[in-house]
Amino acid sequence: MRKNLFSIGLIIAAFSFLASPLRASEGTAELTSTKGQVMRCDAYSMLMENYEYQISLNCRDLIYPPKPDAFSYILWATPTQNDKPLNIGELGVGKGNFKTKTAFSKLFVTIESDVRTKAPEGEIVMEGTIQGIPFLDKAGEVSQPESEKVTPSPTSTPARTTSSARNILGKILGTGAIILGLVLVVVIVVYFLSRRRIR
Repeated sequence: MRKNLFSIGLIIAAFSFLASPLRASEGTAELTSTKGQVMRCDAYSMLMENYEYQISLNCRDLIYPPKPDAFSYILWATPTQNDKPLNIGELGVGKGNFKTKTAFSKLFVTIESDVRTKAPEGEIVMEGTIQGIPFLDKAGEVSQPESEKVTPSPTSTPARTTSSARNILGKILGTGAIILGLVLVVVIVVYFLSRRRIR
């Protein structure tokens, strides 16, 4: 029995350990220029049913060719398990869909002369970190459309509060007066009854 409980505990711990890197790879990344240029890319990463990450990328203001001796922009990912960059693919005209089974936390772009290179040799021209999607990360919260949101008027709230307080105070005073009157009547009746008995 203890062996089974220990095995179940190990399995749960392993799954919870594996869950964090997988989640880090889902989200968006804004890749901005490391050289102060206007080029930029927007990336969206999603874990698919086959446990591959689908990365959609859309770039603006890329210069072609990037350099006289290097013709390609290559997208790289930094895996969560190690720092060895992973070649995701060539950007082409600045738009593309890429796939990888490796969990990652960062994307960057280099200028390369060989698109099949296994390690980045050219300079890094853009980079960005995967950020979670706030809307998807908020569990259990339902957002109400702006058109349906009701904003209370600042003048009506104090008036309602004041009139409610007056109503409550009036009821308390009214009830207190009735109770005080009843107690007074009882005291007077007891007083007269006790005087009669003494005579």
